[in-house]
Amino acid sequence: MPARPSVSLCIPCYNAAAFLPGLRLDIRSQSIPFDQILLYDDASNDGTADLAEGMGIFTVLRGSTNIGPAGARNACIEAARGEFLHFHDADDRMLPHLNETLQLEIGDADVLIAGYQDVDLNTGAELGEPACHLDINSHPDPTRYLIEHVVRLQGLYRRRSVVAVNGLSRDLYRLGHEDPDLNIRLAASGARIRATASVITRRMIHPEGFSATRWRDCLAGARVCFTRLLRDLPSRYRTTLLHGLAVNAREADNKGHTYEADEGWRVLKDWGFRQFPSERPVMRVAGRVLGPGLLSAARNRKAGVALMRAVRGW
Repeated sequence: MPARPSVSLCIPCYNAAAFLPGLRLDIRSQSIPFDQILLYDDASNDGTADLAEGMGIFTVLRGSTNIGPAGARNACIEAARGEFLHFHDADDRMLPHLNETLQLEIGDADVLIAGYQDVDLNTGAELGEPACHLDINSHPDPTRYLIEHVVRLQGLYRRRSVVAVNGLSRDLYRLGHEDPDLNIRLAASGARIRATASVITRRMIHPEGFSATRWRDCLAGARVCFTRLLRDLPSRYRTTLLHGLAVNAREADNKGHTYEADEGWRVLKDWGFRQFPSERPVMRVAGRVLGPGLLSAARNRKAGVALMRAVRGW
């Protein structure tokens, strides 16, 4: 029987003291223990680092300034000794078979994307069906699939493959969308990626979570990611990336983040992309005639923004 791979658990933390008791319980409940447990405290002000050190199961890495989840994960990657990495948010809950499942199913893959279940933290109610990405196993182009789908860092990652693409992108340190960005770059590098139907995590949804409190940063991160990938990836991905950028700009308008939307529509104009992302043919035609940025502002009843974008040809 082949030796099981070694796994370093990498936990980025910011003001996560309230979640550490549950996290410790989940780690101790694993049917196969992790080989290394790294917790990076991103300059918390609630005593996260001291509490974690007192628990005795974490190797605590202390950050002096807040650098965001991407930087925190890079610090863990640098300190990791395991052949594989499992990234885990402190406020999520692990199922007892998490590490065992990942080790049994990784095979010769460099990345194993596992499933997770969204759960309301306050009520315990499951939100929708478990998120799995099994379609990637049969997709002819994993890079394109990962551009078109937001896939979290949920599973097992071969450390040398992550290091080969320089880990999490520094231009996303203070933003969001770092998970999809790393997955896309890994696929583009030739890393072997597959998915499993196994659900290993309960992702706790609550008002203080990153996505809920920093939605604008998530939108900005997606814009930065797609804009960079337009330069770095082969031209065959250009239309897919531009469509993703248009969806992001439209969503920024819908959420009232006009600056982020403006930045996206500006990039799209520079690339000559005038398609408004919609399932309705009439909206797509209107986008080509009026300009997608102008149409987006008009849909949100932003007359001044629409006028400005009309002048700029957006």
